[in-house]
Amino acid sequence: MKPTEEVLQDLTRPSNVSVHSDDALVGKVKAAITADDEKRKENEDEPLRRKPDLVPILPTELPPLFEVTLWDVLHTLARATALSWRGAGRGLTEHRGALKYTQALAGGRDSFLGLTDEGHRIADHYKSLQSRELGIGFALTLSEHMLRSRFPDHSVTIVPADTALRAGWALTSRDKGEKVKYRYRPRYFAEVWRPGEPSLAITLACKGNHSDSATSAEQLASASAHAEAVHIGTWNETPGLLFSTQLPTDGATMTVHALQAPGSGGRLSPAEGREANRNAPPFQTNVMPDIYPPAEGLVVREPVRGCHVQPKDYAWFQESLAHTTAAGLMAFTGSGHATARHLTDRQGRNASPVSNTRPA
Repeated sequence: MKPTEEVLQDLTRPSNVSVHSDDALVGKVKAAITADDEKRKENEDEPLRRKPDLVPILPTELPPLFEVTLWDVLHTLARATALSWRGAGRGLTEHRGALKYTQALAGGRDSFLGLTDEGHRIADHYKSLQSRELGIGFALTLSEHMLRSRFPDHSVTIVPADTALRAGWALTSRDKGEKVKYRYRPRYFAEVWRPGEPSLAITLACKGNHSDSATSAEQLASASAHAEAVHIGTWNETPGLLFSTQLPTDGATMTVHALQAPGSGGRLSPAEGREANRNAPPFQTNVMPDIYPPAEGLVVREPVRGCHVQPKDYAWFQESLAHTTAAGLMAFTGSGHATARHLTDRQGRNASPVSNTRPA
């Protein structure tokens, strides 16, 4: 066991992460989507809706060699998962959970981060948990950097999607209200904002694996379906970011594979009704499930399953994002009472913790 001082030094030592985002990756993900669609058709499964357009992220926004400290990644992971269990009674438990990775990765300014012997031991027993949680940590760390580069002088907050959406929709059989009846959802929203301006909400889907780049391509194909399940504003115009973190156990370089789904939507501009009042108490509403595609001429198209934030709900949704962010911060500090003040009943204000589940 390393001395505490040495562990703390390791946490703050800069290291490098390999980032892969190019046209070749887009081609591999499209091939994975085609293969999955064919498999679903053979099995007579319902076809998945996915983001219609995937493109690389510019290297000026997300460089192929990305410098990071392990502390940044673990702090981001702990903050992001403070509300990953429903209810007001989590927070510090999630923080301590993130700290189990303090000796799982190692690197240096002139090297790439990779799994240590301790990381391999965790992977042997908790492979799925490790890849999922570290996938979240790296994806959100890179997302915040990229969006701050794209939107200078703006703040970026990461909001757990399930918690925010539960203020308006019944997502699972445990939730009261008319059910969405669709298991695919983004894992997070990134809200880009500046005082006095309408905020921008971007869907984030992040995954991880201990395998190879082919597995990451398959995960990005699945992530495309998750990101597509929430529309904000115009049909098929909600921007999204997709990540798959590859944590090979054979000594190969750890790599974050990333793509984006561009779109002009997601901007929560005041359109119909009132403007957002973030000082108002959290409000639970019941938005009708389903996403509504535009008509084709005079033909009204059938809605599809998912969650659709329409202009009349922009103010409420901004408030939900703000309260969910505040609840996450309070949960991170360990204050259950302060957390509950920012949650609705369906979000878990009075509930004991119950784990969320979602498809891979």
